[in-house]
Amino acid sequence: MSELGLAGWLLVTIGILDGVILIAVIVVRLNRRRKERRRAWIRKFMRVAFGSASVEELARIVHRNSDEFLQEFMELSDSVQLPDEQVEKTRLAIVRAHQFPRLLKQLASRRTYPRKRAAIWLGYATPHQAVRPLVLALEKERNTSVKLHLIHSLARLGDPAVIPTVVDSLAGSDIDYQTRVLGCLRSFGDEFTFYFDILRHRREPEIQRLVIEMAAIMTEQRGKEYLEQLLDSEDVDTRRLAVRRLLTTYRHSTDILSLLAHDDFMVVNLALEALGDLRSENSVSTLFEYVSNPDTRKSAIVGLSTLVHDIPRFYDRLLDRIESEEDEMVVDALLEVVAQRAEYLIERVLRTGDERVQTVVTRLVASGRASGVISFLNRNEDPRAESTLAELLSATIRDRAELTEEFALYAKESVLKRLRIRPRIVEQKQGERVGEATRPILILTMIIAVVLAPPIAFVAYRWIGSEIVPALSWVFDYVNGFELFFGGYAFTLNMIYLGLLSAAAFAVVKQQANLGLKSLSMLFRPGMLPSISIVVPAYRKEATIVENVNSLMNLRYPDYEVIVVNDGSPDNTLATLIENFELERTDVFVHGYLGTQPIRGIYRNPQMPELLVIDKHNGGKADSLNAGINAARKDYFAAIDSDSLLERDSLLRLTAPFLDSEAPVVATGGNIFPINGCRVDRGTLDSIALPKELLGRYQTLEYLRSFMAGRTGWAHIKSLMIISGAFGLFRKHDVVDAHGYLTGSGYYGKDTVAEDMELVVRVARSLREARRPFAVQYAYNANCWTEVPTTLRILRNQRDRWQRGLIDTMFFHIRLLLNPRHGAMGLIGFPYYFFFELLGPWIEVQGLLFLIIGLATRILALSTAGIVFAATVPLGVAVSLSSLLLAEYHKRYFGTGDRVRLLLLAVLENFGYRQYASVLRLRGYISALMRRTGWGTMVRSGFVGTKPGAGTTAGEG
Repeated sequence: MSELGLAGWLLVTIGILDGVILIAVIVVRLNRRRKERRRAWIRKFMRVAFGSASVEELARIVHRNSDEFLQEFMELSDSVQLPDEQVEKTRLAIVRAHQFPRLLKQLASRRTYPRKRAAIWLGYATPHQAVRPLVLALEKERNTSVKLHLIHSLARLGDPAVIPTVVDSLAGSDIDYQTRVLGCLRSFGDEFTFYFDILRHRREPEIQRLVIEMAAIMTEQRGKEYLEQLLDSEDVDTRRLAVRRLLTTYRHSTDILSLLAHDDFMVVNLALEALGDLRSENSVSTLFEYVSNPDTRKSAIVGLSTLVHDIPRFYDRLLDRIESEEDEMVVDALLEVVAQRAEYLIERVLRTGDERVQTVVTRLVASGRASGVISFLNRNEDPRAESTLAELLSATIRDRAELTEEFALYAKESVLKRLRIRPRIVEQKQGERVGEATRPILILTMIIAVVLAPPIAFVAYRWIGSEIVPALSWVFDYVNGFELFFGGYAFTLNMIYLGLLSAAAFAVVKQQANLGLKSLSMLFRPGMLPSISIVVPAYRKEATIVENVNSLMNLRYPDYEVIVVNDGSPDNTLATLIENFELERTDVFVHGYLGTQPIRGIYRNPQMPELLVIDKHNGGKADSLNAGINAARKDYFAAIDSDSLLERDSLLRLTAPFLDSEAPVVATGGNIFPINGCRVDRGTLDSIALPKELLGRYQTLEYLRSFMAGRTGWAHIKSLMIISGAFGLFRKHDVVDAHGYLTGSGYYGKDTVAEDMELVVRVARSLREARRPFAVQYAYNANCWTEVPTTLRILRNQRDRWQRGLIDTMFFHIRLLLNPRHGAMGLIGFPYYFFFELLGPWIEVQGLLFLIIGLATRILALSTAGIVFAATVPLGVAVSLSSLLLAEYHKRYFGTGDRVRLLLLAVLENFGYRQYASVLRLRGYISALMRRTGWGTMVRSGFVGTKPGAGTTAGEG
């Protein structure tokens, strides 16, 4: 076949592919409309005629529209209390619709989805018919996900006779499964605790943990005795859980001091923290003894902080001990306790002039814990108080350069005048950042290999043993040869994307089907879904922070908290939060798992306990995330950009797939859509539209392709290496074990701007090396809406940062490349990112230059140009169309006009925008070679509101 014929064949074939995908987009949309109309009809029937319908009529509807009826009935059952008569009619209808025999057959299916579907359906059938087959299925089942669906249905049917079988299913299970089963068993009430005396003699660790929870629920003497017996358990996790429940439920009747002699250091630490609630002189003395021991220091500080918070005489004992103590390690620990109530100490100085208290304040500032003093001075309006403190502390501050700099950065102008310190402007951490920039020699070596090696190899090949030929012939051959290589490269890259889209299609259909089986009553069972701390780093975010927090506070999720970390913003970000949410400065102990910049203050509204605001010195996004992790009280944390909005059910959609995973989920990501062009009302998306700017529209298509084809597909083949920093969820203890996000002051002594990708790779790498099972997921329908750049300057800064982050992560974890020890990530994911994302810009830019030069000088054969065109433009259009098809599989986001615009952009982006994006990625190399670091700036316009005050439409400032 001639080259011209090959180019024509490619164009025709790919054109047909584009046409098929375009037809598929239309068919999927029509099919979704048909399903929506059918569900709307069933919804109307349930609202109007459900109560009066006969069993036969219900049976006909169930038979014809089984899945739609089930989903609507689940939603109705979760929202209202249905009359018993109506429930009974529905159960009979399920049986009469010939569903029952079919469901029994599905319970024995080889595939997991039919078994789960049958389990859920049987949960709505008549108990005397459904309980036995569900119990028999549970006894045989080995898949954890199917077991959960079976147990949920058994709990829904409410027959307590199933409890022993459910308990037996715990044998050999992991802690996540045990927690979820416990939530189901609790729904049985007293019938559950009735089995306590029967189960307390079991020795399996999984069942012992269940009985521990039963003992904590009972609050009876026999429960306390059982927990005390487990203090000598050989299983570490069982022993520590027993101590936690003992000190939670039976704290005031337990001999806590006796626990301090235990061999398990964790038991000792738990006892020290519990001593803080026993308000006695003996508790203070005991805690003083343990602050000098590095293994118990943190817990002793927690206990002391609790003790001295509300009892002044204990605070005075603390001050006396600081004054008399000679051990500097003990003094430093006690100063850490004092620092949590620095403002109380300052008020005593101003009120009484006590020299002892003045000395402690001076020592507190000298130890580097000046944030509380600065916070007090910044809010203080009394000139005399300002003068007194300035006179007391000026010598200490000026003697230490780090204190002078801290006050210069964060204290208000009047305070600095009294201290005779020149003010400095807070800037986001950039410039010289520790270890962020990859060594230039590595980058230069790679560039030489990609740019210079091909022509050198070509010249060597033609020179050795060849006759002398004109140089122009060499140029002609090299340009055409490279363009053929570039065409093959583009074809391979787009085929990889189409392959990922195929994997993504399976994942999307599977996720949507599994989600349809999970009612809110299932998802909201205690312990079924993990608790989440949402961490929101904020720097210069006064334009969007209120809408963002309102959005997060209105999410539908069973157990979560919101932690906003103000990263030393020089604007009114903190003041805006305090004013809008009526926050007050409070004392909250923050663990020091991860090193961060000092915290200046913590704010909370007693009426909104789920919201916490941390004000800290500037340290960058990664440092802020680490501070949020230290303060987090939940099992998982979600990293959310402060200029982003989540849909109300985003967290539910993000975590519901956890119930379908056999391996523990350590990280998962959500879908990112541009919010430019949308309208926001009080933290809620009011309408969806494409951005007005052409640049924003191109990025919308780019995001669809990246997230739908990329993230969904990579997750399906167990190779996902990046979770967007705008919306990612991580299991907290795995991140803490991996030493958190990279910062210059952290464990690795290294900064990065690719904290999202780098953390995923590092956590997965550490778990793989420890040979622990894990899963990294992606939820295609858990949506986060965020601003995208609207000017070329901001886009350049963003892509520059992205490429520098990719370079940094690739070289930092280069040992993963083609390493079979790291499974699919090492053999598939990492090689893709290395050869196509890291090296790709140099190949693409060379291909573009040679294409332009070759066509202009006519040294490029038209057949070669045709092959390059076919491999890039129509095949790229196929990828974009497929991404749009998947994005709207379950929900219609864009109107007809916007959808047509996206289809046109899928063609037009290949004539300028995609080439420009490649050049911007190349610019990232230049920045890396020049060792530029930091995030740069991205000015945010704020959200467009539907009501006055709902947002801001300000342009760049």
